[in-house]
Amino acid sequence: MPTNDHIPYPQSTKADKNKSFTHLKWNKWNTITRISDYVVLDVETTGLKPGADKIIEIGMVKVSAGKPCAEFSSFVNPEIPIPTRITKITGITNEDVATAPLFSSLSSQIVSFLGDSLILGHNVGFDLSFLIPTLESCGIHPSFTCLDTCALAKKAFPELPNHKLDTLIGALSLSDRQTHRALDDAYCTLALFNKICEKYPDSPLLNAVYSCCTPIETFSFSPVEQPLAGKQLFLTGTFTFPYSAAKKLISAAGGSVTYNLSEQTDYLVYGFQDTQTEDSAQYEAALAIAHEMQDKGHGIQLINEVHLLKICGVSFY
Repeated sequence: MPTNDHIPYPQSTKADKNKSFTHLKWNKWNTITRISDYVVLDVETTGLKPGADKIIEIGMVKVSAGKPCAEFSSFVNPEIPIPTRITKITGITNEDVATAPLFSSLSSQIVSFLGDSLILGHNVGFDLSFLIPTLESCGIHPSFTCLDTCALAKKAFPELPNHKLDTLIGALSLSDRQTHRALDDAYCTLALFNKICEKYPDSPLLNAVYSCCTPIETFSFSPVEQPLAGKQLFLTGTFTFPYSAAKKLISAAGGSVTYNLSEQTDYLVYGFQDTQTEDSAQYEAALAIAHEMQDKGHGIQLINEVHLLKICGVSFY
């Protein structure tokens, strides 16, 4: 898995064009909490570039009825040297993989273990951006459905400084296992998913927040309260619902959207910048300006999209 949770998986790969993997899209948070059969996947690699870099370890945990029931773990001989920086991160050395099987000799076992299961992973698109082309080089053309725990964690635990698996393990006391080893990270990812599901069992608010495919346009709250009356809000980042829906909600709550940060801005509302996009610099700059304003004593508050909905007392139907 990548060591930086801001590094995106390739956005236009052969796997995408052939629809070899599809990120699971859901309508209700409760459908996520009901998932009970899947395979948790993690790979370690010689670097971050699919094609140029190679898999050096794969770990998988099969879950049935919510419980681990089988595991698969193996070093993989990448046939290229492991960079020193990767050895420092993972502890995997050239000696470890020198006598390990080639991926081609493991491919049938890997495909058999995965079957047609939903694949769960942390930054799972990264793992699949390596796994799928490598399987294709063996003459296997899979089609996977996956669910990314990193995306879920960013929304479930927005207060954390970042959502790397290392950070989540420490903040949530998920495990005392070694990190950056494939099977250990797979078990940590499983623990993270269980923690997220435990946190949000039956929440109408989160049913709406996690509706990534359907715009949030239908909502209700007490208009008498006007929780944002007279407030100016600046929006930045990537939201799980359209800006148009956010603007509609803010207006109905008595507030207004401003397009410039100033001393009159009451809230900076930030989305979850999951990938490096053309406007990521604008996103980072806006946060930096807001923090500087706070340091100078201005009353601007930084909140994420979930907090915006909570302030408005939103209920969804």
